[in-house]
Amino acid sequence: MTLEDMLKQTKGWFKTYFIEIKAHKPEKAEEQTLDAINLVTRYGLEDNVVFTSYDKTANYIIGSFK
Repeated sequence: MTLEDMLKQTKGWFKTYFIEIKAHKPEKAEEQTLDAINLVTRYGLEDNVVFTSYDKTANYIIGSFK
């Protein structure tokens, strides 16, 4: 199941969604993080999502998001 599939199917089910960005390839961390943020924004869940990651680039982008 993709992140988008999960958000579609469970929108409104939970007060908080925890999304971990796992960048398997460091050069893809920025793209993966921005894609996840765009999906969350598209589904209007910005105030209901907590992003986490062990990747420095992803954390920087996540920190800039809110």
